[in-house]
Amino acid sequence: CEDVEKAQIAQTTIVHAGSCSISQQPASGATIYAMEQGRKMGKIVSFDVNYRGLLWGEDRKAAISAVESVLPLVNILKISEEETDMLSTNGDIIAAMEKYNIDVIVETLGSNGAKCFWNGDILKVDGMKAVCIDATGAGDAFWGGFLTSLMQARITNTNNLTKKNLQDALLFGNVAGWLCVQKKGAIESLPTGAEIKEILKEL
Repeated sequence: CEDVEKAQIAQTTIVHAGSCSISQQPASGATIYAMEQGRKMGKIVSFDVNYRGLLWGEDRKAAISAVESVLPLVNILKISEEETDMLSTNGDIIAAMEKYNIDVIVETLGSNGAKCFWNGDILKVDGMKAVCIDATGAGDAFWGGFLTSLMQARITNTNNLTKKNLQDALLFGNVAGWLCVQKKGAIESLPTGAEIKEILKEL
């Protein structure tokens, strides 16, 4: 925790974390501390379930327990359709929102796009056809695009969200993921904001 500077968190708009960094100490303690501080300071706290069995010794139950422990700190959650069981609400996303007091849950559906659960609405974005070279990093690209779109819309609090903000973010993230799968590598394939905006002009 001593490696987490409150001053840096105070300067941020979004505090983002994922299950990979809560799988082992000391990263786990530092990550949870940063999320706690972000929540106390009124920042948007984002979390990507992003289950990777290898990091948990293939112990899915341990991962579920760890994820459950941080969900009350989360405002915006990303989860894939293969991970909904990790919410411990029998895959019921709306029930999970109520149980953990999460404002927004985005469920990614691979090539079928994504759904966004918010304020009683379910927003959707369809998948885009692509020649997939490497799917590595596609989820990260999607979520990075989604959060970037919210920041560009100057959303600093989930109370300020609108349906348009979220629909725009879904589309921005969708294009980011679509561009990502057409290149090889996890980092090299991540698109720039300019590349995403060029594609959006054509849609």
